[in-house]
Amino acid sequence: MLASWLNWQRILNFYSSRNLASDELFFTSFIKFATAPDF
Repeated sequence: MLASWLNWQRILNFYSSRNLASDELFFTSFIKFATAPDF
């Protein structure tokens, strides 16, 4: 769980640094992470 959280933090940092204009891409990635079976 901790590893998954750290991985999500890395994803957040990546998207923040890119200044994404597309919320759809962000939420799609979030859903993929949230529904990942390796929690």
